[in-house]
Amino acid sequence: MGRLFRAVTLRNAERSIMIVAFIDSGSDTTIISHRLARKLHLRPFGEDNIELPDGRVIPTYVGKVLIEVPRDKIKKMFRVDITDLPFNEDIDDVDMIIGVDLLQACNINLQFIEARSGRSGKGPIWRAPAARG
Repeated sequence: MGRLFRAVTLRNAERSIMIVAFIDSGSDTTIISHRLARKLHLRPFGEDNIELPDGRVIPTYVGKVLIEVPRDKIKKMFRVDITDLPFNEDIDDVDMIIGVDLLQACNINLQFIEARSGRSGKGPIWRAPAARG
């Protein structure tokens, strides 16, 4: 099964950065790397711990950033954990993991459906809420 990514813009005061984030339905929390936090000049307001899939518990810093997903008309100030460990081990060239917390807060559904256009297998589809208006 392929991985699911989404273009995201992160804003913190005068800084704005567009990135490609990895969507991980197995991650409870949304995480950004220290490198991305430095680029945004994001100042943590606290500390926390997260549990990795292998059972290890690692310390993180906690910050808030404005997350925008233009394609889906999402714009939300959101809490993120800041750590480098998942990025160093598993995902190349990605500085953000979108977790279930953000998916639920934005009412995003990941649906697994039969692939179309001659592709075989099943793949995740990001379903954003319908635009209001």
